[in-house]
Amino acid sequence: MNPQRLIAKGAEADVFAGSIAGLPAVFKIRKPKAYRVKALDESLRLARTKKEARLLHAAKEAGARCPLVLSVGKYEIAMSRLPGRLMRKLSGRDMAAISPAAGRLLASLHAAGISHGDFTPANIMVDGRAVSVIDFGLGEFTRQDEELATDVLLMKKSLPTEAYTGFLRAYKGARGRGAANATLARLEEIEKRGRYVVRGALA
Repeated sequence: MNPQRLIAKGAEADVFAGSIAGLPAVFKIRKPKAYRVKALDESLRLARTKKEARLLHAAKEAGARCPLVLSVGKYEIAMSRLPGRLMRKLSGRDMAAISPAAGRLLASLHAAGISHGDFTPANIMVDGRAVSVIDFGLGEFTRQDEELATDVLLMKKSLPTEAYTGFLRAYKGARGRGAANATLARLEEIEKRGRYVVRGALA
């Protein structure tokens, strides 16, 4: 593995561009946390690295466009580097045009029992008319509507109205009426809980 250039710095991990076997790659390296007991820190980083690699593999197996895992170390994952640019950098018009593809992508993850955990335009790559999802660091294997609805809610909060409308229509169409309706019903419950908390805080 040959990480060369820092391209993203996060709370839990740093991401580097580089190469592996001569091919462009991205390296995600989980950082130690000085405030945690060393043994606990190592255990958490190891478990989270393995889980993220499994999530990426499962997403790829389900047909979702995402990085291909090239190798997994103790605290590092080497992945294929995807072409394109982040969805969050698109104009409102272009974002609205591509949002249905993002809806279908999220539906494919949910159908496979995967909650991404941070499904926003900051983690969606756009290459022409194709979209891919990156960074499964907060992901979970689950079919619980609470977690799946949170993925949808993040997009609702992140997208302009027109883009979200197209995203949601495509998500429902790809997911299927029954499954989509159950998740969206939970989304409404989450939003109501949020409004209740805000009102309580202001009372």
